Amino acid sequence: MKRSSCCIYCGKSGRLTREHIVPESLGATKWIKCVCSTCNHEKLSKLDNELATKSPLSLVAASELLKTTGYTWDVDHSERNLLLEARANESAGSMTVWPQIIFDGARLQIGGDAEEVQKFGVENFQDVFVKHMLAAFQTVKKSLKRRRIIFDPVPEKLPSRYRCPPRVFATRSIHDFNNRMHFQCRYRTSRDKRRALHALDNWDSAKRFGEYSTQIGSAFPQFHLHYDGVAVVRSLVKIGLNLLRFLCKDTPVDREHFGEAVEMVLGERAVGRRIVDSNGFVDADSIQGLECPKDSHAFRLIHDRGWWNVHFAFFAGRVGAFVRFRGPNRETWRTANVVAPIRSTDWQVNTSRLLLLLTPRIERRDLNRIIPSMPLVNVQSHMTDIS
Repeated sequence: MKRSSCCIYCGKSGRLTREHIVPESLGATKWIKCVCSTCNHEKLSKLDNELATKSPLSLVAASELLKTTGYTWDVDHSERNLLLEARANESAGSMTVWPQIIFDGARLQIGGDAEEVQKFGVENFQDVFVKHMLAAFQTVKKSLKRRRIIFDPVPEKLPSRYRCPPRVFATRSIHDFNNRMHFQCRYRTSRDKRRALHALDNWDSAKRFGEYSTQIGSAFPQFHLHYDGVAVVRSLVKIGLNLLRFLCKDTPVDREHFGEAVEMVLGERAVGRRIVDSNGFVDADSIQGLECPKDSHAFRLIHDRGWWNVHFAFFAGRVGAFVRFRGPNRETWRTANVVAPIRSTDWQVNTSRLLLLLTPRIERRDLNRIIPSMPLVNVQSHMTDIS
């Protein structure tokens, strides 16, 4: 069958763009051309962001790929439970603090990973951070189209015992700073945001930070997950459609033949309680039958009585998920197993005429069941979905 040159979502013909089968933010590099730029950039990218940077999957992705996730903090108890922007470092059994400046009232604090600061040099660390931060601020002050500071309010449900004054930080090592990088500004109230902007606008270039101290990180870091459960289901369905488009030679994967799934992804079809309760993250034990090698994702797609069942095992099965949607099958196989090594396009595909069924157990609340491999301490998880 000749592949259609129409976007599988809007159905319009024309130039198609690259769509990563699995979000690139999850370490995947393999792509297909099946969507138009409008659908790809305006409608689909937001779903990828919800799944990869805000949901429970983001905690493992951040650790495996050495990236930040939605809201992950170390806690400086000596500063009255001051939150520090950080990422989980499982290999070290601790948190790694990102380079940051905190506007704590009239006091300024600059922070970072102690080992990195010492290797880079305390004064050099300060100079490089401030130089690039102020350059990024100029793009905001001048209202340039490509602003290099992203403003991100802290979730309202953050426990009151923690302090989170406004701060500007970068999710990269000081060694990797460059003239095109972005910073993030986090704040709790609009007043905090104005305070940070005022401090940047009136920055004294002769200002130097005084005292320097190091201390052991908190034994009780703070994770805060606030994600849209419906958007996560829609994102997983999108990955399922991408996998089918990649695998199927004779089955048309488009709006005409997979109308319900496409409308769900685009938000044109309501995702009701029944769908939310039967799709999404699963108890990790329920995907153990899906072989997933180290440093890989694995997927099993099964067609059974007019429905496609898609099982996900992300990061060697550390996080599992499941979705199902209606659609035809004109292939000679009924089950397909896919192994997708991280940062590789050398995917392995095995198909079978047999139904190799798994029994997914949807888990919506207990993160210790979703990610049993990660010791979760002080996790605040809040999923919004339908009422």
